[in-house]
Amino acid sequence: MDFNCTPNSKCGGSTAAITFDGTSNFSTTSSLNRIHSQGPYPSGSPFRLTFGTSTGQIKVTDGTAANTLIGTILSFGVFNGAQPALTLHVDWNNLQPTIRGFLGTSTGVNSTVIQFSPSFVNNGSSQIAAVSQVKLAILPTPEPMSLALLGSGLIMVGGVLRRRLQK
Repeated sequence: MDFNCTPNSKCGGSTAAITFDGTSNFSTTSSLNRIHSQGPYPSGSPFRLTFGTSTGQIKVTDGTAANTLIGTILSFGVFNGAQPALTLHVDWNNLQPTIRGFLGTSTGVNSTVIQFSPSFVNNGSSQIAAVSQVKLAILPTPEPMSLALLGSGLIMVGGVLRRRLQK
């Protein structure tokens, strides 16, 4: 299931911003109201993204409880290049029924990428930059049995390779 906003949709207009407190905490100062959905919701449905790395929470919503997704930020990293980006690694541990049916599981994982302007503006005790692009895709969490099957298959391949190399 994908949510995104691009420079063409202006990621919520001129008010969408990311705040950095000067240490290691990032958050949104306003909701990104032009995030489009591809999945169980109609394409172009307006959703808002809010998050705070200090609280470890991320939320995507269209304003209704039935379509509100809340996740836990497990870790995050910042890329400081020509187009800076913040990557959030998220565990979506309580998905709504519509999304559970679409993904076929009750939990999801993802990496959310938020690109922002390379120039921060001082705003008292924090710095603010305009958000230029957001990419958020929720993927189903792998089932334990699938991981066990993959692991046993890799062990078998390793054994076959070991025997061939010993000859």
